[in-house]
Amino acid sequence: MNKKKWIVFILICLFLIASIILINFIQDRNTALSQKSTSNEDQKEIENIKNYIDENEEDTSAHLELGVRYFLEEQYEDAIIEYQKVIEREPENSLAWHRLTLVNIFQNDFKEAYENRKKTIELDPKAAFYISIASLEVILDKPTLALENAKKALELAKKAKEENIEHYQEWVDQIEQFNAEYTKGNISESYLGMIKSNLYFDKPIFVEMIEMGLAAEDITKEQKQELIELKEKVKSHDNIVIKYEDLSSVEQ
Repeated sequence: MNKKKWIVFILICLFLIASIILINFIQDRNTALSQKSTSNEDQKEIENIKNYIDENEEDTSAHLELGVRYFLEEQYEDAIIEYQKVIEREPENSLAWHRLTLVNIFQNDFKEAYENRKKTIELDPKAAFYISIASLEVILDKPTLALENAKKALELAKKAKEENIEHYQEWVDQIEQFNAEYTKGNISESYLGMIKSNLYFDKPIFVEMIEMGLAAEDITKEQKQELIELKEKVKSHDNIVIKYEDLSSVEQ
Protein backbone atom coordinates (compact mmCIF):
# COMPACT_ATOMS: atom_id res chain seq x y z
CA MET A 1 0.00 0.00 0.00
CA ASN A 2 1.54 3.33 -1.08
CA LYS A 3 1.73 6.43 1.09
CA LYS A 4 -1.39 8.06 -0.43
CA LYS A 5 -3.53 4.99 0.26
CA TRP A 6 -2.24 4.83 3.80
CA ILE A 7 -3.27 8.44 4.38
CA VAL A 8 -6.76 7.76 2.96
CA PHE A 9 -7.08 4.66 5.13
CA ILE A 10 -6.06 6.58 8.28
CA LEU A 11 -8.49 9.41 7.47
CA ILE A 12 -11.35 6.93 7.05
CA CYS A 13 -10.52 5.31 10.39
CA LEU A 14 -10.41 8.69 12.11
CA PHE A 15 -13.74 9.59 10.53
CA LEU A 16 -15.34 6.36 11.79
CA ILE A 17 -13.98 6.87 15.30
CA ALA A 18 -15.24 10.46 15.35
CA SER A 19 -18.66 9.30 14.13
CA ILE A 20 -18.92 6.72 16.92
CA ILE A 21 -17.94 9.29 19.54
CA LEU A 22 -20.48 11.75 18.15
CA ILE A 23 -23.26 9.14 18.14
CA ASN A 24 -22.53 8.19 21.74
CA PHE A 25 -22.47 11.84 22.75
CA ILE A 26 -25.85 12.46 21.11
CA GLN A 27 -27.35 9.37 22.73
CA ASP A 28 -26.09 10.38 26.17
CA ARG A 29 -27.35 13.92 25.67
CA ASN A 30 -30.78 12.71 24.52
CA THR A 31 -31.00 10.36 27.51
CA ALA A 32 -30.14 13.19 29.89
CA LEU A 33 -32.67 15.52 28.26
CA SER A 34 -35.31 12.80 28.37
CA GLN A 35 -34.71 12.18 32.07
CA LYS A 36 -34.81 15.91 32.77
CA SER A 37 -38.05 16.21 30.81
CA THR A 38 -39.59 13.32 32.72
CA SER A 39 -38.52 14.82 36.04
CA ASN A 40 -40.02 18.19 35.06
CA GLU A 41 -43.29 16.50 34.13
CA ASP A 42 -43.36 14.67 37.47
CA GLN A 43 -42.79 17.92 39.34
CA LYS A 44 -45.63 19.54 37.38
CA GLU A 45 -47.89 16.65 38.34
CA ILE A 46 -46.90 17.09 41.97
CA GLU A 47 -47.82 20.76 41.78
CA ASN A 48 -51.17 19.89 40.17
CA ILE A 49 -52.01 17.47 43.00
CA LYS A 50 -50.93 20.01 45.62
CA ASN A 51 -53.16 22.64 44.04
CA TYR A 52 -56.05 20.19 44.11
CA ILE A 53 -55.39 19.39 47.78
CA ASP A 54 -55.40 23.10 48.66
CA GLU A 55 -59.10 23.07 47.80
CA ASN A 56 -59.81 19.46 48.83
CA GLU A 57 -57.80 18.93 52.00
CA GLU A 58 -60.03 16.09 53.21
CA ASP A 59 -59.47 13.95 50.10
CA THR A 60 -57.20 11.24 51.49
CA SER A 61 -56.84 9.56 48.09
CA ALA A 62 -55.15 12.74 46.82
CA HIS A 63 -52.72 12.68 49.75
CA LEU A 64 -51.95 9.03 48.99
CA GLU A 65 -51.31 9.88 45.35
CA LEU A 66 -49.09 12.81 46.29
CA GLY A 67 -47.17 10.54 48.65
CA VAL A 68 -46.51 8.10 45.80
CA ARG A 69 -45.27 10.93 43.59
CA TYR A 70 -42.90 12.10 46.30
CA PHE A 71 -41.70 8.55 46.87
CA LEU A 72 -40.87 8.06 43.19
CA GLU A 73 -38.95 11.34 43.23
CA GLU A 74 -37.08 10.12 46.35
CA GLN A 75 -38.56 12.97 48.39
CA TYR A 76 -39.11 10.59 51.28
CA GLU A 77 -39.77 13.07 54.09
CA ASP A 78 -42.49 14.73 52.01
CA ALA A 79 -44.01 11.32 51.26
CA ILE A 80 -44.10 10.48 54.98
CA ILE A 81 -45.94 13.74 55.72
CA GLU A 82 -48.65 12.88 53.20
CA TYR A 83 -49.12 9.32 54.48
CA GLN A 84 -49.26 10.53 58.07
CA LYS A 85 -51.98 13.02 57.13
CA VAL A 86 -54.02 10.10 55.80
CA ILE A 87 -53.38 8.01 58.94
CA GLU A 88 -54.45 10.92 61.17
CA ARG A 89 -57.79 11.03 59.37
CA GLU A 90 -58.12 7.30 58.72
CA PRO A 91 -56.07 5.30 61.27
CA GLU A 92 -57.24 2.02 59.74
CA ASN A 93 -56.20 2.87 56.18
CA SER A 94 -53.95 -0.13 55.47
CA LEU A 95 -52.76 1.32 52.15
CA ALA A 96 -51.32 4.36 53.94
CA TRP A 97 -49.53 2.11 56.45
CA HIS A 98 -48.23 -0.07 53.60
CA ARG A 99 -46.84 2.88 51.66
CA LEU A 100 -45.37 4.39 54.81
CA THR A 101 -43.55 1.10 55.37
CA LEU A 102 -42.05 1.26 51.88
CA VAL A 103 -40.72 4.76 52.53
CA ASN A 104 -39.16 3.55 55.79
CA ILE A 105 -37.44 0.73 53.89
CA PHE A 106 -35.99 3.12 51.31
CA GLN A 107 -34.74 5.35 54.11
CA ASN A 108 -32.97 2.26 55.50
CA ASP A 109 -35.06 2.64 58.67
CA PHE A 110 -35.77 -1.07 58.89
CA LYS A 111 -36.89 -1.11 62.53
CA GLU A 112 -39.54 1.54 61.86
CA ALA A 113 -40.53 -0.31 58.69
CA TYR A 114 -40.95 -3.48 60.75
CA GLU A 115 -43.31 -1.82 63.23
CA ASN A 116 -45.35 -0.24 60.45
CA ARG A 117 -45.51 -3.50 58.52
CA LYS A 118 -46.91 -5.19 61.63
CA LYS A 119 -49.60 -2.50 61.74
CA THR A 120 -50.34 -3.07 58.04
CA ILE A 121 -50.82 -6.79 58.67
CA GLU A 122 -53.04 -6.09 61.65
CA LEU A 123 -55.35 -4.11 59.37
CA ASP A 124 -54.98 -6.21 56.22
CA PRO A 125 -53.49 -9.69 56.79
CA LYS A 126 -52.69 -10.61 53.21
CA ALA A 127 -50.01 -13.00 51.98
CA ALA A 128 -47.84 -10.36 50.29
CA PHE A 129 -47.52 -8.37 53.53
CA TYR A 130 -46.40 -11.48 55.43
CA ILE A 131 -43.68 -11.99 52.82
CA SER A 132 -42.64 -8.37 53.27
CA ILE A 133 -42.31 -8.70 57.03
CA ALA A 134 -40.42 -12.00 56.60
CA SER A 135 -37.85 -10.24 54.41
CA LEU A 136 -37.42 -7.58 57.11
CA GLU A 137 -37.02 -10.27 59.77
CA VAL A 138 -34.17 -11.81 57.75
CA ILE A 139 -32.12 -8.62 58.15
CA LEU A 140 -33.31 -7.88 61.70
CA ASP A 141 -31.87 -11.10 63.10
CA LYS A 142 -35.27 -12.77 63.50
CA PRO A 143 -34.87 -15.90 61.34
CA THR A 144 -37.41 -18.01 63.25
CA LEU A 145 -40.11 -15.37 62.88
CA ALA A 146 -39.17 -14.96 59.21
CA LEU A 147 -39.91 -18.63 58.59
CA GLU A 148 -43.17 -18.50 60.55
CA ASN A 149 -44.40 -15.54 58.54
CA ALA A 150 -43.31 -17.04 55.22
CA LYS A 151 -45.34 -20.14 56.08
CA LYS A 152 -48.27 -17.93 57.07
CA ALA A 153 -48.04 -16.20 53.69
CA LEU A 154 -48.10 -19.58 51.92
CA GLU A 155 -51.12 -20.66 53.94
CA LEU A 156 -53.01 -17.46 53.12
CA ALA A 157 -52.09 -17.68 49.43
CA LYS A 158 -53.46 -21.21 49.27
CA LYS A 159 -56.69 -20.19 51.01
CA ALA A 160 -57.10 -17.30 48.59
CA LYS A 161 -56.33 -19.67 45.70
CA GLU A 162 -53.71 -17.29 44.36
CA GLU A 163 -52.16 -18.30 41.04
CA ASN A 164 -48.52 -17.90 42.11
CA ILE A 165 -48.47 -20.38 45.00
CA GLU A 166 -45.00 -21.53 43.92
CA HIS A 167 -43.72 -18.01 44.64
CA TYR A 168 -44.69 -18.33 48.31
CA GLN A 169 -43.32 -21.88 48.46
CA GLU A 170 -39.98 -20.57 47.20
CA TRP A 171 -39.90 -18.11 50.08
CA VAL A 172 -40.56 -20.86 52.61
CA ASP A 173 -37.92 -23.13 51.09
CA GLN A 174 -35.30 -20.39 50.90
CA ILE A 175 -35.84 -19.16 54.45
CA GLU A 176 -35.64 -22.76 55.69
CA GLN A 177 -32.24 -23.03 53.99
CA PHE A 178 -31.24 -19.65 55.43
CA ASN A 179 -32.17 -20.79 58.93
CA ALA A 180 -30.29 -24.08 58.54
CA GLU A 181 -27.04 -22.30 57.62
CA TYR A 182 -27.62 -19.51 60.15
CA THR A 183 -28.15 -22.00 63.00
CA LYS A 184 -24.92 -23.80 62.10
CA GLY A 185 -23.06 -20.49 62.35
CA ASN A 186 -22.53 -20.14 58.60
CA ILE A 187 -23.71 -16.53 58.63
CA SER A 188 -22.09 -15.31 55.41
CA GLU A 189 -23.26 -18.42 53.56
CA SER A 190 -26.81 -17.98 54.85
CA TYR A 191 -27.00 -14.43 53.46
CA LEU A 192 -25.32 -15.41 50.21
CA GLY A 193 -27.96 -18.10 49.78
CA MET A 194 -30.75 -15.56 50.18
CA ILE A 195 -29.03 -13.06 47.91
CA LYS A 196 -28.43 -15.61 45.12
CA SER A 197 -31.94 -17.06 45.29
CA ASN A 198 -34.67 -16.48 42.73
CA LEU A 199 -36.53 -14.14 45.10
CA TYR A 200 -37.20 -10.45 44.59
CA PHE A 201 -36.31 -8.01 47.38
CA ASP A 202 -36.76 -4.29 47.89
CA LYS A 203 -33.42 -2.88 46.82
CA PRO A 204 -32.42 -1.54 50.29
CA ILE A 205 -33.09 -4.96 51.83
CA PHE A 206 -30.97 -6.63 49.15
CA VAL A 207 -28.13 -4.20 49.90
CA GLU A 208 -28.50 -4.75 53.66
CA MET A 209 -28.17 -8.51 53.18
CA ILE A 210 -24.92 -7.86 51.31
CA GLU A 211 -23.71 -5.68 54.20
CA MET A 212 -24.64 -8.34 56.76
CA GLY A 213 -22.81 -10.98 54.75
CA LEU A 214 -19.74 -8.75 54.59
CA ALA A 215 -19.90 -8.13 58.35
CA ALA A 216 -20.04 -11.85 59.19
CA GLU A 217 -17.00 -13.12 61.09
CA ASP A 218 -16.94 -16.39 59.15
CA ILE A 219 -16.71 -14.76 55.72
CA THR A 220 -14.06 -16.16 53.37
CA LYS A 221 -11.89 -14.15 51.03
CA GLU A 222 -13.81 -15.48 48.03
CA GLN A 223 -17.20 -14.66 49.58
CA LYS A 224 -16.04 -11.17 50.48
CA GLN A 225 -14.89 -10.48 46.93
CA GLU A 226 -18.15 -11.81 45.51
CA LEU A 227 -20.26 -9.63 47.82
CA ILE A 228 -18.17 -6.53 47.10
CA GLU A 229 -18.67 -7.06 43.36
CA LEU A 230 -22.41 -7.54 43.90
CA LYS A 231 -22.59 -4.35 45.92
CA GLU A 232 -21.03 -2.39 43.05
CA LYS A 233 -23.45 -3.92 40.55
CA VAL A 234 -26.46 -3.01 42.68
CA LYS A 235 -25.39 0.66 42.57
CA SER A 236 -25.85 0.58 38.78
CA HIS A 237 -29.27 -1.07 38.98
CA ASP A 238 -32.21 1.32 38.68
CA ASN A 239 -35.13 -0.89 39.74
CA ILE A 240 -36.54 -0.51 43.24
CA VAL A 241 -37.01 -4.28 43.52
CA ILE A 242 -34.21 -6.62 42.61
CA LYS A 243 -33.13 -10.23 42.43
CA TYR A 244 -29.73 -11.80 41.87
CA GLU A 245 -30.41 -12.82 38.28
CA ASP A 246 -31.05 -9.18 37.34
CA LEU A 247 -27.42 -8.35 38.11
CA SER A 248 -25.93 -10.80 35.61
CA SER A 249 -26.12 -8.25 32.79
CA VAL A 250 -24.88 -5.30 34.86
CA GLU A 251 -21.36 -4.14 34.05
CA GLN A 252 -19.21 -2.67 36.81
